[in-house]
Amino acid sequence: MAFKNIHEIKFETEEKHKKGLATEDAALRGAATVAKSLKAEIVQRVIPPFESHVDECDAILLTDSCVMIMEVKRIGGYIRDFSLTKDILSVEQGKGIIKIENPVINLRRRCTNMKSYIGQADEWRKLRFLFHIAGIGDSMPVVPILCFGPSTGYEYEEKDPGIIVCTTRTLQKSLKDYLDGKKSVIGAYRFAKQIVCGWQIAGKLKVRPIAGFVRAIPAKTFGKITAFEDVMSIEGKKNGQIIITYRDKVRKMTKEIKTIVFRVNTNRMWEEVSIDAGRTFTWKAGG
Repeated sequence: MAFKNIHEIKFETEEKHKKGLATEDAALRGAATVAKSLKAEIVQRVIPPFESHVDECDAILLTDSCVMIMEVKRIGGYIRDFSLTKDILSVEQGKGIIKIENPVINLRRRCTNMKSYIGQADEWRKLRFLFHIAGIGDSMPVVPILCFGPSTGYEYEEKDPGIIVCTTRTLQKSLKDYLDGKKSVIGAYRFAKQIVCGWQIAGKLKVRPIAGFVRAIPAKTFGKITAFEDVMSIEGKKNGQIIITYRDKVRKMTKEIKTIVFRVNTNRMWEEVSIDAGRTFTWKAGG
């Protein structure tokens, strides 16, 4: 099978995406704070199984009440016709108006797909049973969270208790208000964590001397076969050494890996590229 060369991939620049990344980081920090206070768990930039048809998530928040899929959007401007149902929204930016796709539509579709997957996948069977006997439902609920950056303004009349819409400034309060009083299964988030932490985590791949970064996940190796479960970072040295660090902080160093294949996300499409040992690169999960 032929893989793309790393030079064929368009890298994102740090400066161009600096504000967007800052918004994502602020939202993820806020969600992590709430998760800690609720004894819940947040998994960042996770990729559910292909058969779920959910695609990469900015974050998945696991609680004893539900699974929450969070989408972070930095738009900048005022959404004057914000709606939960319109396909296109108008955003006032300075003296002009731009049209954007309504992020709610795609987010809800993904949550519907996740709910269907949780309702059928064998690995979620125990949680389905626990929620059923608790009288909460036949499966663990899935809740969408749309979080805008602080420079985005909006107003809307449609109130839907099945979705959380907020900004990075109001995220923590919105999450606490939503979860307050919700029926729950004690310890459910721990079971969900065991499942979700086994899914692939997207990370930031940087390759010298190419400027910028690309979102990627390690897929396979040639030479020494390596599994990437619980891998948090990979570093390639010019001397051919590969350093792999796991979630438990254990580090392994080897020169037996000849090539690493990464799946990279460009223009909402995943492509496979190969990087041979001897190239200087870094990959960090969730970065």
